[in-house]
Order: sequence, then structure tokens, then C-alpha cells
Amino acid sequence: MIEDLKNILAKEKEYEYDDEMEELIEEWAHEFLGHCDSGPTQYELNEYYEDKKTILGLKTQVEDYTHDADLPELPQRPNGSLNGIGFIYDEDHDDRVLVAIERLKNLMYSPEDYESIVALSERKGGLKIYTRKPTMVRNVDVAMDIWAITEYVPYEGEWLEVDDHFVKCSVVNQIERGGKLPENPIDIAVRKLAPDEWPF
Repeated sequence: MIEDLKNILAKEKEYEYDDEMEELIEEWAHEFLGHCDSGPTQYELNEYYEDKKTILGLKTQVEDYTHDADLPELPQRPNGSLNGIGFIYDEDHDDRVLVAIERLKNLMYSPEDYESIVALSERKGGLKIYTRKPTMVRNVDVAMDIWAITEYVPYEGEWLEVDDHFVKCSVVNQIERGGKLPENPIDIAVRKLAPDEWPF
């Protein structure tokens, strides 16, 4: 492959237009990248099969979903619940949504954040989380995919998206009311360490 590139570059003066040479180099690059893509690594395959085994165990823990009457209605009735969190399948009934519920436990700042999750819905590689308060988790890794997360919180009888505008307004409102912003738990943990134990 490297010889092919050298041959293209050696014949630079033979090409009438720079575009011709650019096209040849672009074709070479696509072919080269095709040879480089060896598919998933062994680690990724192991993780994929581990998630598939996990799904079998989680399916036995699924219960009926009970909606909290104090919250707005969800856009769809959940198909069931796991760990008290409702889940809504999309048309392909992707069971990896159960793995996402489990993985979210380890992505939260606190157990209370996890407990505030009402339900989640997976659709085409994205995850919608309906939660009593924002968790601020942006994505979750499931079986060789990374699902981007969009969060919704209850507000005036509806589910409101936690977007940048929502966060900005919430922070400004907190500051204007004289409240302190919560500290990052990682900063608190680092301050408890002796200086020679700091991770940086």
C-alpha cells in the first residue's frame, strides 16, 4: 500500500490538474483505512458478550411499572421496570436498555441521583431519561455502543428538557436567590487527601 502512494506522488507532474492527484490520494486513503479497520477488538467483543449475559439475568428482575401520580404522564406507558426505573422499548425492543439502567448506577454523583430516575426510553442509539432532578450524565456505554442521553424533568405538569438553556437559567436563579452552588464531589474527595496523594 505504501508503494502505491509513492507511485502516485512520483507521478505528480504527469497530472493535468491538482484535482486529479487529490482524487487519487483520496482513493488511496479510503483503501488504506479499509485495510486498517480490523473490526472490534477482543476487549470489545468480550464486553459485548458480557452485556448479553447480563441481559439474561436482568430480565428475571423485571417488574410491572407503577407511575407516581404526582409526576406528569410519560409520553408512553413503560413496558416494565428494573430497580424501580421504568423502561420504554422502541420498535425493535432493544434489551440493552436494561444494561443502561444498571450502568447508570455507576455514573451518578450520588445514590439519590439514581433513585430520582423515573423512566428511560431508548430510540435509535439515544436514551431519554425522565428524572425528578437532573443527573447531568451525558452518555452511557452499552454493548459496543455509546448512547447519548437527553434528560427531562417535571415542570408545571410537563416533562421539560434539561438543555443548556435550562441549566443556565437554573444556575442564574440559584445565584440570584443568594444560594450556594453545590460542590463537585470529586473536589471534596481530593481535598480530603494529603497533598502527596493527589491524583495530579
